[in-house]
Amino acid sequence: MKANADKEEDLRIVELRAENFMRLHAVRIRPDGNMVEITGKNDAGKSSTITAVAWALGGKEFAVAMPLRKGEDRGEVFVDLGRLKVTKAMKRNGDDVDIKLTVEFRDGSRPRSPQAVLDELRGHLLDPIAFIRAKGPERVEMVKQLVPEFDFATNERAREKVFKDRTDVNRDHKRAVAAREAIRLPPGTKPGRVVIADASAQLAEINRANEITRQRRLRRECIGRRSCLEMTARETKQARVAAGLAIAALFLVALELWMHYVVGHMLVPKPR
Repeated sequence: MKANADKEEDLRIVELRAENFMRLHAVRIRPDGNMVEITGKNDAGKSSTITAVAWALGGKEFAVAMPLRKGEDRGEVFVDLGRLKVTKAMKRNGDDVDIKLTVEFRDGSRPRSPQAVLDELRGHLLDPIAFIRAKGPERVEMVKQLVPEFDFATNERAREKVFKDRTDVNRDHKRAVAAREAIRLPPGTKPGRVVIADASAQLAEINRANEITRQRRLRRECIGRRSCLEMTARETKQARVAAGLAIAALFLVALELWMHYVVGHMLVPKPR
């Protein structure tokens, strides 16, 4: 069987397209690496995207009660696995939905039993049925096998650091909000926003005005004593005279001590 030759190759999902499947209007995914991140709000269709793969490949084992989106007449799920392409079409038929499965190999040929081919090849992919039924830790191990080169331990440490940083930021934010809420403004008109540049300019102007006032006060004090410059010169002269008198006094004391020494030495008789 051609599937035996195909299963020798590591099969991957090259492209996924789903239209009017469960909650999905339309989605198209072409993975460019070993990991595809599917994100969105609640009820956006994340689970429907994963279920589309399982429904297209799983057959009766993973049948969906109502695969066709409500209010739509037609829909389709297409999965390109590289060596073969799977198309599962839906068409409303009264209260029921008719399903048609088509499997096509790369050379354009189609097997007589498409579901048997998928059942045989499904084990070479991440089995979506087994993934959905597996518990949390088992799912993690199944995903790790798909990306052996990815360092999950390093990623977990980085995630923990980001989580801690976010926690610190949130805590600081709550403190800032609490401090803001604790501010009680006096009654009356609410003050407007303060522009830091304008406030700095006003503060500088106030400082210049204060300096001018201080200079004027000093000038008034100096005028009462003729001038600050004359006062300083007189005080400087008095200080110099006082210093000269002190030096003269020290000189006289030193001279007196010297005289006592000399005279005393001359009067003391020398031993014979």
